[in-house]
Amino acid sequence: MDAEAIRKRLLSRSFVLFPEDMSLDRCAKTALNLLSESEQGCKPALATLEKEIDLVLIEYRKSKRARQQHDREVQEYQKLSDDVATKVNENVRDIEILRKQLKEERTMRQRKEECEEVAKSVHQVQSRSQTQKEITKLSDELSELNRIRKETEEEFVLRKKQFQLLMHSISSLKEEMKQDQA
Repeated sequence: MDAEAIRKRLLSRSFVLFPEDMSLDRCAKTALNLLSESEQGCKPALATLEKEIDLVLIEYRKSKRARQQHDREVQEYQKLSDDVATKVNENVRDIEILRKQLKEERTMRQRKEECEEVAKSVHQVQSRSQTQKEITKLSDELSELNRIRKETEEEFVLRKKQFQLLMHSISSLKEEMKQDQA
């Protein structure tokens, strides 16, 4: 390549930055050697080239620091991402545990409500001692009623016999009256 073409290329910054394994300093020295061969009228170009090389070096160092900072940020974001994933997994486990607890609590609540309904129906029924007292009272009343029934039946039988006797006596008296009248 021609020295003038190299100089134009370096001045226009249209070249690509070299990878880390190639030294930017070495490339710049090579360019300076090419330019120093024809020093005539190249002193201002040389000064500009040196400034450009310094700027390129500064930009390179800036980009290197920025890349290192970006790498650190990526690591931090990866760590944050891992932390978030861990928390999400913990929360999923917690949700599963809470779902199980909720299911158990619902079952317990349903059983409690059933027990309350049974207790309510039990409380509506009288106690055993009170029921026993009522049974005893009703048995006494029944015994009394049976006694009264017996007495009433006996009285009824007696009255029936008395009525039959009365009817028989009336019938006999009628017969006698008919015989006395006849």
